[in-house]
Amino acid sequence: AAAVNKALDARGIPPASVAKMKPWMLSTMVALPACELARQAGGTLVLDIKLAEDARASGKAVDGLETVADQLRAMASLPLAFHMKGLVDTLKLGDRVN
Repeated sequence: AAAVNKALDARGIPPASVAKMKPWMLSTMVALPACELARQAGGTLVLDIKLAEDARASGKAVDGLETVADQLRAMASLPLAFHMKGLVDTLKLGDRVN
């Protein structure tokens, strides 16, 4: 828990604000490198959205492969031990995630 709190603090995320989140959500938050956090803070779109917008702008049809609900169900279906290992392994990367 201390390693998770330290990683969240380093990213300016108050640990209490994510106390009820699933481990895989925390993994996602701590796995983002500083450069991507800065890009998002500056309003840059994530790659999937940029690709979709570029495709629409060029007249291409865009359709989703899965819904957010599908993604959440898939993640929730995996064992908690799997998610915890992923979170711990991500935290072990430390600054190397950049």
